[in-house]
Amino acid sequence: MSRSLITLYSFSFRHHGRYSSFHRLLHYSRDCRVVDATFPVRRFLSEAWHERLEQRWLRWSERRLRPVFAREERQCIHYIHPENSLFRGDLWKGRHGLVLTCHQPGETLSEIARKPGFQGFIRALSRADRVILLATHFARQYEAFCAPECLTIIPHGVDVVFFQPSSVRPPNPLILTVGNWLRDYDLWAEVVIRLAKKSPRLEFAVAALPATVHAVQERVQEALGARVRFLHGLTDERLRELYQQAAIVFLPIKATGANNALLEAMACGVPAVLSDLPAAREYAGDSALFFKMGATEEAQAALGRLLADPGQRRALGQSARQRALNQLSWQVIADRYRVLYAEVIGTSRDNQRH
Repeated sequence: MSRSLITLYSFSFRHHGRYSSFHRLLHYSRDCRVVDATFPVRRFLSEAWHERLEQRWLRWSERRLRPVFAREERQCIHYIHPENSLFRGDLWKGRHGLVLTCHQPGETLSEIARKPGFQGFIRALSRADRVILLATHFARQYEAFCAPECLTIIPHGVDVVFFQPSSVRPPNPLILTVGNWLRDYDLWAEVVIRLAKKSPRLEFAVAALPATVHAVQERVQEALGARVRFLHGLTDERLRELYQQAAIVFLPIKATGANNALLEAMACGVPAVLSDLPAAREYAGDSALFFKMGATEEAQAALGRLLADPGQRRALGQSARQRALNQLSWQVIADRYRVLYAEVIGTSRDNQRH
């Protein structure tokens, strides 16, 4: 298929590194045209100003797609983050193929549909040729906004070349928690304090934005002191090192579609203990331990069992790495998208339907 027929439109979030987001798909899609809308000013701005200016930048950047939509030959335009970057593309669509990869959990759709900034994305769901979901169980909620035959499940991916296991482990077991979106840091704090009292050799690290953990940081550090580290602004290399040093990745989550931290831990061969949500099970399979969402004692017990059994940790880690290689590597995911692009380019849809 001609490179000129496929355009990927994407951007990288400020808190994501080069290797640590869906934006990484572009690296494995070099046979496609890429329009990168990443906001160029990342330093010297507060988080609030960055968010405000980035939103304006993304609205302006979408205009770079107008020449693509204006072409006579049928094109396929793929919005990697349509929730944040699609404002008018569906109105320019014409006879061209429109593909949207949706990152929002299905249960959040009704809420964001009421917000003015998401109207272009919500409108485009009913006009897209393919709506890609990152987890199977979201299909029911998305069917309220788009035709069921347009829905396709293609999972999130991970760079298994960059994120890979290491045999080096610190002398004291490290429990690592990573991420911001939809994390339950109140439960995390309660579990960590309880667990630390029973296991004095345990150490903890959190990689998250300060605003995310502000409410619990003082309480946890008062109880545990230097045994817990709160980190932010990490390079990809430093983040990878943390995964490789961790005995367990602990992810209490309120809702999820795909989860970068889970996939990166899996690629590094680290077992995870996380909230029992359908999408989490879909990604991790039998390579993780799960606890009921919000169940503090159950989470603590799962961590305790795994800490006491190095053999199980090794087995789960090896299973996680193999699952990442076989099903979730960006090479595998990019190939699945290539098949989908060919289908979209070859599809002749009646524009009157839109």
